[in-house]
Amino acid sequence: MCLLKLSVMAFYNGLGWIPLLLCFTAFLTLTVGYSIAVARGDVIPFLPFISDTAALVPESCYFGQLLNLTSFLMMICFAIRFVQVKEHLGHSNRWFLYANHMSLYCGILSAFGASVVANFQETSVLLVHFIGAIGCFGLGAVYAFINIFLSFHLYRMRLVTKRLCVARIVLSAVVFTAFIMIFVFSSQMNGVYVFPPNVIDKNNPGYPFYICTTISEWVLVISGFIYFSTLVSEFSKIRIRLLISTETSWLSDERDSSVQQLM
Repeated sequence: MCLLKLSVMAFYNGLGWIPLLLCFTAFLTLTVGYSIAVARGDVIPFLPFISDTAALVPESCYFGQLLNLTSFLMMICFAIRFVQVKEHLGHSNRWFLYANHMSLYCGILSAFGASVVANFQETSVLLVHFIGAIGCFGLGAVYAFINIFLSFHLYRMRLVTKRLCVARIVLSAVVFTAFIMIFVFSSQMNGVYVFPPNVIDKNNPGYPFYICTTISEWVLVISGFIYFSTLVSEFSKIRIRLLISTETSWLSDERDSSVQQLM
């Protein structure tokens, strides 16, 4: 039997670049869709709904593709974070292990919700678009709070800093508050919002609530992706070793069999 082993050190500087790449793609997703929509006059320039900046062609194409990429990177971050925390926890209290699994499930479903938002525009299948958005934002908020619990446990193990834990508490609180405010303010818009949203009646009594709703949405999304940036320092300490094993014994067996047949 001939066994070939190749050990390669991959990502020598760690995996901190993955959440950074996620933040960069998220930034492109927001800015590209917004820029095209405003340039074409499809939305008002001042604080439109994010979904409105990706409701019409061609901005919906760019937004959808970039958000799908962002969703994929989110899933990678959630998976890496799960494995990392699992490695640190070892045989800890089962509640910590349970919380780590729950964070993975919430994270994956949140990322899937973002993909649903990317592929089902509000002009096509509104109900599915809303379900995806609620899943993305709502489960994302749950994920953030579960990770506060895990982060403080890691802090007691001296694996993360207290400053990082506090930052995650603040960002989680902002995300959750903005998520709730979207529902509170949007219920008071009183018909100020119509589609296509390139003209908004500023004299409508519901206009201030419209602005508060859009501000809450932008704050929610931006805070959520800033949260991912807090993973950079921890991911930078992760190294991946790639081990490739090739089983070639069957080649020798076939060659020996062919020689015997010739003889």
